[in-house]
Amino acid sequence: MTNKNMRRGMGSLLATAVASLALVSLPASHAGAAGPTDSPASYIAWLETQGSTASATLTGFKALPADKQEAFLGYIESPEIHAQFADFVSSDPQAGPEGQMLHPQWNENTSAVSTAPGDAPANPFPAGVDVASAATGTSVETKSIENGNVQMEAVRGTTDVSGKTVTPTAGTAGDWHAWYKVSDKVFGIKVTEVKIWVDYHTNTTRVTKVYLVNGSHRNFVPGSGFSKSPAKKWISAAGNAHGQIVWDANFLDFEWSATQHIWANEYGYRGGSLK
Repeated sequence: MTNKNMRRGMGSLLATAVASLALVSLPASHAGAAGPTDSPASYIAWLETQGSTASATLTGFKALPADKQEAFLGYIESPEIHAQFADFVSSDPQAGPEGQMLHPQWNENTSAVSTAPGDAPANPFPAGVDVASAATGTSVETKSIENGNVQMEAVRGTTDVSGKTVTPTAGTAGDWHAWYKVSDKVFGIKVTEVKIWVDYHTNTTRVTKVYLVNGSHRNFVPGSGFSKSPAKKWISAAGNAHGQIVWDANFLDFEWSATQHIWANEYGYRGGSLK
């Protein structure tokens, strides 16, 4: 029996993009079809072609002993426990229900509730930049499986324009960057991450403008691909800044779609989901 077949017999993480979003199940006949997971050496070679975003995963994988490298590859190509990850990523346990009825003054062309002076300033955030890319954030849920070898985490946070983590309070006007991401790690090495953020403005009492909604992903499972729909943004009747992105992916012969959602207000991040 080859190492690859032995790995399949272990049955583990759905760390593939398909598995991470837990929307499809990969048949056994296709398991391990991706050449870059045939051996640790081939996976290292593949990671070396993925650019600087893969550097941490590459360094971490190289540092693993040989037996854990084999186990790592078995985890990222097995769909057996995708249901557990599906349950995990489906919602943020701290997020209460929030209806999507639009604020009566919402103007999708200006993305402002009010055009009164000071209520809808020009966007101060760098175009297309995740200013919180280095922010640690706060973990809202974690889960470990496979005797702790596989970790899942949902993390959220709020920063100012400079990327400094903050806790906005009512009565303080400002520009805020709220974010929410879900990820999985194998032996502490990040494999998949899907993130959304919303840049918005508040006066002293409420959200007055949503500047931008955007998202990013990292995925180090060979054979999968990501794309995202144009982001949607709005202010709800409840006065929260909302953002939504639909992620589409393919893995071998399969396609899936999942919606990531975030909302925030004058207190910062309030909720998020991926389902």
